[in-house]
Amino acid sequence: MANQALSFFKNPAILLLVSGVNFDGSSIVNGINKVTNGKIPIYGALASDDFQFIATYTLGSNGNFENGIQAIIFDTDKVNVKGASYSGWKEIGAPHTITKAIKNVVYEINGKPALDEFQKYFNMRTNGALESEKITDLLAQFPFKISREDGRVIVRSIMHSNEEDKSLILAGAVKEGDVFKFCSAPDLEVMDNTINSLKELKREIPDAACSFMISCGARLAVFGPLLEREINGIYNLWEKPVIGFFSSGEIGPVSNSRNLFEFQNVTCTVLTLAPISQ
Repeated sequence: MANQALSFFKNPAILLLVSGVNFDGSSIVNGINKVTNGKIPIYGALASDDFQFIATYTLGSNGNFENGIQAIIFDTDKVNVKGASYSGWKEIGAPHTITKAIKNVVYEINGKPALDEFQKYFNMRTNGALESEKITDLLAQFPFKISREDGRVIVRSIMHSNEEDKSLILAGAVKEGDVFKFCSAPDLEVMDNTINSLKELKREIPDAACSFMISCGARLAVFGPLLEREINGIYNLWEKPVIGFFSSGEIGPVSNSRNLFEFQNVTCTVLTLAPISQ
């Protein structure tokens, strides 16, 4: 797909729509960055099924797919494509180190079983497997905020746990040696902060023709119908058509640079499109 994008246009930008509850979004983004040397803007999201983790779908010219990737390729010499992401989930407590992990499965934190460390840290004790909706919701409320050596900051949500091997299954891949802090769900002020953070994007593209908004399903779970305040606030920045959906993982620029694109969680990502004057 990345090679096709480069064959279509000299300076492409990619909008990805991904289906499949077992897809690792970070591996998809890393694959594209490997081909493009990380120089091509990538936006998009993984489809969600309201935290059921049964099946998600994408629809394209060749039909609908339960496990598939659809892409829209923009010619940035003709269309101004800009975007920004904001999370607002704040760190709590002491830093931790991922000491054993394979892709998006964390087996050890601080040299101890990951699930045991999570339960100990939050004083959470259960009998048997952590499979109830109540426990799953608790896991989702405390994502990892990871600080990489290159300055990137990414958030990884906890999707499931495995009582047998004491692992935590995240929404995206991590690396052994990653240092992180747990996050807690923010208060309602985060919606105003999201809108304010996007005002910089408004200054870059003051006359956007339309925008594409992707918001993590966890934001909806936390704020419920009050999230309409955030959606309306983003619409009011340009007062132009907005479309989008709630996702199970977002693809967009990381917090410290719009030139680095990463698979993220619990973020609101906005992509704007505007014509380039000829």
